[in-house]
Amino acid sequence: MEAVETEKLNELIKNAIDFETKAITKQPGSEYEAYAYIKEQIEEAFDDITLINEDLIFMWNTVKGNSDKAYKSSVEHIRLLAHKLITDGIMIAAVTNKAGIEK
Repeated sequence: MEAVETEKLNELIKNAIDFETKAITKQPGSEYEAYAYIKEQIEEAFDDITLINEDLIFMWNTVKGNSDKAYKSSVEHIRLLAHKLITDGIMIAAVTNKAGIEK
């Protein structure tokens, strides 16, 4: 990926985080509440990474077995999980903004 593309991508991510931060209407009631929400999101992200890894193993087995249909299915599932993982990351960043952890 070229540096210009990376800069554009980082700007899009920043905009998504800012948008989500503004969409959060309720300030975390306490540091405990902010922690609990962030922890929950990180656990969901970890689960997504675990599933992506399992799909990657399945994908490799389809490559070795020359199964085009299973390969396409595994790639699509990885893409969907990656999208969810990105969304989880944006939510984590937005909550940290709202909680005053990062400004």
